[in-house]
Amino acid sequence: DFVAVAGDLYDREARSVRANQFLVDQFERLSAEGIPAYVVHGNHDPLGDGAEKLDLPDSVYVFSADDVETAHYPNEEDPEARILGQSYGSKHESNKLYYSFTPPDTAIPNIGLLHTGLNPDGRKYAPCSSDDLASKGLDYWALGHLHSPHRVTGTPAAYSGIPQGRHSEELGAGGCLLVEVDSNSDPDIKFVPTS
Repeated sequence: DFVAVAGDLYDREARSVRANQFLVDQFERLSAEGIPAYVVHGNHDPLGDGAEKLDLPDSVYVFSADDVETAHYPNEEDPEARILGQSYGSKHESNKLYYSFTPPDTAIPNIGLLHTGLNPDGRKYAPCSSDDLASKGLDYWALGHLHSPHRVTGTPAAYSGIPQGRHSEELGAGGCLLVEVDSNSDPDIKFVPTS
């Protein structure tokens, strides 16, 4: 139904015009098939000074860094899912972003996009714990920052990892997650290898 990206869509320090155009082309392919995308920016692609200016299709919703925002799939008039997210404004985010992820109701699935190191004592990457995530009552947390795919024990949260290793020391299959979510039930999460 839609694609969710939980930060680090690209690495600002290793960007290229060719890679940027490839990314835009892939979002346009999704848009042509009627598949929207919801994106938060993380520590490698923060929205602050020097953020990449990509001409993305209207079907891509980029969450701001100012506060947690809510988007509705497929639209606000007849929503089937609610997506909550907040981007990083700078390379380091010491605020506890998870705290403001509060859905208004449970009538439709509530999905959070959060870029975090899942370290409650961390000072750089949106500190929080697995208990913090579980306490918010969301049906699924799409997490970004860690490069290995795994579920977070005791929560409806998972890291997809990355589609391919960034360097020769990142071994193992890269990929994404295919997630099916219903209100008030455990999400069905499947790893899909891509590299």
